[in-house]
Amino acid sequence: KDFIVLGNVLNVTYDKVLKQIAENKIFIGHSIHSGDVKFLVPDDYEIYGQKFEIKDNKKYIWVKGIRWFTTLNHNKFPNLELKYELDSNLHKKLDNYNVINVDKTKYIPKNYDGLICVPITFIDKYNPNQFKILGELYKMDLSEYLIGSNTKKTLDGKNLFARLVIKKIN
Repeated sequence: KDFIVLGNVLNVTYDKVLKQIAENKIFIGHSIHSGDVKFLVPDDYEIYGQKFEIKDNKKYIWVKGIRWFTTLNHNKFPNLELKYELDSNLHKKLDNYNVINVDKTKYIPKNYDGLICVPITFIDKYNPNQFKILGELYKMDLSEYLIGSNTKKTLDGKNLFARLVIKKIN
């Protein structure tokens, strides 16, 4: 069955969801990207700790991290222009793996063909003709990329927030 669902961007870290995205069975809608989304809520909705507005006697809240998830292929994939050369200051390797990390999708190097850790918001710029999603960093077996015997997936000794591991398609 086809569906169109609103959900949090963190849903891409769920194994079944990410697998379906990587297999081009679930797509991220192209109308909502980073930032907040405004929703009308019932009058009795309790407002607490979030951005809100009351306009014309109606309550609105803004919700962070919302994305469309759908089985309908809209064929509107962004083409990410890669502008940066590989730079050891900008593209640090994970402490124990031959995998680089980028803190923002725009920093994906144009001259690197290995594995790349990207923030989950990469999904907003994902083009299945340009990149292959291999998995979520902390759930993947990266043993063939291991340097030494320490298997911790850290950067400068610190854990990273959820990351997708991708590879460019040549």
